[in-house]
Amino acid sequence: MILRRFIKHVAEQNWFAVGLDVIVVITGIFLGMQVSEWNERRKDRLDSQDFISRIHNEILSVEQTSSRVRERRLNLITPLTEAAIIIFDKNKSGVLTNEHCLALATSHYFNIAVSDLPSLTELTSAGRVSILEDSQLRTALIEFQQKLETLKENIQNSFTLAHNLPIKHPDLIMSEPYYDQALGEMQARYTCELEEMRSNQQFLNEVSENIDIYDMYVRDGLSPWSSHMSLVQRMLDKTLGDHRSD
Repeated sequence: MILRRFIKHVAEQNWFAVGLDVIVVITGIFLGMQVSEWNERRKDRLDSQDFISRIHNEILSVEQTSSRVRERRLNLITPLTEAAIIIFDKNKSGVLTNEHCLALATSHYFNIAVSDLPSLTELTSAGRVSILEDSQLRTALIEFQQKLETLKENIQNSFTLAHNLPIKHPDLIMSEPYYDQALGEMQARYTCELEEMRSNQQFLNEVSENIDIYDMYVRDGLSPWSSHMSLVQRMLDKTLGDHRSD
């Protein structure tokens, strides 16, 4: 209809009408683009809220499934360090407690429930991270993925390098199984022979290496990932709270 009228006006050399036709067409195109852009922004806002909610649920799941083991891994570095001080004490003072012995026996444990956030992976793979309006949240989520990859790599390297002390030195660290009623699972109880440890140079070397590896695991992998997960969770809580109050 518009094209037919436009051709008619050109043929009649009615330039005023031609000008009006052009203005009508341009205005229509402009309004159509504006509506399309508005609809796209609205869709992005809705998608953003949906992704934030999904990521929040996923990070809560990671936090919950990893919390118990994560606490064990983070807390092990202190008794492990104390055990090393006692073992390497030239004055041969001090005794190893059950906690110290457990730390030595499990100093090659690095496994922990870590997983990607599927919704964040979907968002980044599609190149749509920018739909998250909060730039600080976007940066925090990207950093979380980076810290997660660093932790995974750290766990793999640590497994490769660390020594399983109870298996390699069964005469120095002895194990017996028992059922832990509080945890509802089987556990291992360890007994350590301190004097024999002090006189076994291979054991001393391996303890020294394990402590160094474990410290690196906690300092460069587990602790940054754990702390950043808590930060992201707080940011997501706040963002979801703001959305609900809108």
